[in-house]
Amino acid sequence: MKEIVKTPQYEIAIDETKNRVYLKVIGYWRNPESVANYVSDWRKTLALLKPNFTLLTDLSTMLTHPAEVLGIHKQAQELLTENGLRHTAEVAPKDFVTAFQLSKVAKSSQMPVRQFPTVAEAEAFLDTLI
Repeated sequence: MKEIVKTPQYEIAIDETKNRVYLKVIGYWRNPESVANYVSDWRKTLALLKPNFTLLTDLSTMLTHPAEVLGIHKQAQELLTENGLRHTAEVAPKDFVTAFQLSKVAKSSQMPVRQFPTVAEAEAFLDTLI
């Protein structure tokens, strides 16, 4: 696995052999300025992937974000979808409100996503798509 970026708010890595990207969202994103490079970090990541890549998103430690930050998630999801995302396996946040927030964002961005209770189950599902 190749680490692309690691910040206090998120981590992005890729596995080139699986054409898979891994995202871990960490804690509370106070405002858009706290994640100012998020979308540009995704652009850098997308340059390293081939079409039909998969995404494993670990949101297990994510906390509810303010509304203005949700727009950044939507922008990133639309970018991923437009650039060849095949499917997303998401480890849901433990907080119900956060899970509900993200479900609405994924629907509005039309990102293909399925939720799982663990990273291992999410990974196993994505492996069936290879």
